[in-house]
Amino acid sequence: MRKAVVLLIILVLTGGSFLFGQEIVEKIEIIGNERVTEETILYYLSSREGDYYNEDLIRRDFKVLWSTGFFANLRIEEEQGTRGKIIKVIVEENPIIKDIIFKTGKKLKENDIIDKLKEHDEYILPYSYYSPFKVERIKARIEELLREKGLTQGKVDIALKKTGKNELEVVFNIDEGPKIRVGEVVFVGRPKLPQSVLLSALKENKKHGLISWIRGKDTFKPDKLSEDLQNIKKKLQEYGYMEATIGEPRVEDVVKRSIFFKKQVMKKLIIPIDAGYRYRVGEIKIEGAKVFSAAGLRKMIKLKPGQLYNT
Repeated sequence: MRKAVVLLIILVLTGGSFLFGQEIVEKIEIIGNERVTEETILYYLSSREGDYYNEDLIRRDFKVLWSTGFFANLRIEEEQGTRGKIIKVIVEENPIIKDIIFKTGKKLKENDIIDKLKEHDEYILPYSYYSPFKVERIKARIEELLREKGLTQGKVDIALKKTGKNELEVVFNIDEGPKIRVGEVVFVGRPKLPQSVLLSALKENKKHGLISWIRGKDTFKPDKLSEDLQNIKKKLQEYGYMEATIGEPRVEDVVKRSIFFKKQVMKKLIIPIDAGYRYRVGEIKIEGAKVFSAAGLRKMIKLKPGQLYNT
C-alpha cells in the first residue's frame, strides 16, 4: 500500500513539473489585415490567448486560415514574451473582385459560359475575394466550351486590371479563332461496310458538305470523337459484325475547297476498323416450354434463321 502511495506522489509531481514547464500563449497579434476583421481571423484560429502553446495547433491554424481564400500571403511567427509565446499572424489580403468581364466573339456568348459554369457548380462573383486557382478553373471551363463548339483554335487570356485600393477587374479575353472543319473521313483496315454506311454513323464529326454545314456538324470536335467511334461500332454490330474493333483515329491536315469554293485547311480523319466475323442467326431451339407450345413461342420470335444477328 505504501509503495502505491509513493508511486502516486511521483506521478503527480512529474505531471505537475511537465505542465509547469509548458509555455502558454501570452498574446495573439494580427498584422496586415484591412477588410478582413481581426475578429474574423481569430474565429478561424483554434489557438487562444492563455492556452498552452502547441505547435501542431499552430500548423493546423495556418492550414485553416489559408483555406479561407482571404489571403495572398500568410505567415505565422512566434516570439518570446514576458509570460509566454507571442503569436503573430501576418497576412496580405487577396484583392476584391470588383467586376468580371467576358469578352466573347460571335459564336460563343456570355450566357453560354454562365450555363457551363452552372453545369459544373462553379462560380466567380463580384465582391468576392480573388483566387488565382478559381480564375484558372473558369478559364479551363471556357476552353472546354470552345472545344465543344468546334473552336479548337480558340484561346483564353486573363487580364487583371486594378480599379482601386486592393480591388481589381477580372477580364477573360476570348479569341475564338477559326472553325476547323472535317474535310475528309477515311476508313482503313477491314471495314467491310460501304463508306457511305459508315459515314452515316458519324453524328458530330461529319464530312464538310452543304447539309452538314447548315446543321453545324462539319466542325472538327475532338472531344466528341469517342462518341462517333462508338456510333460506328454500333453500326457495324447492326450489320452482324459483333466483334468489330475501332482503332485510335489519326488526324491530319488537308487542304480542301469549302462549299463556297474557298481553299481551307481542314482535318482528315483516318479511322482503322477491323470488322471481324459476320454473324447470322443459326438454328433456333425452344426447350422446356410447358405453358405455351413451342410452335406458338416460335411465332413470337422475330429472329429468323439466316438473318443478320445483332443486339
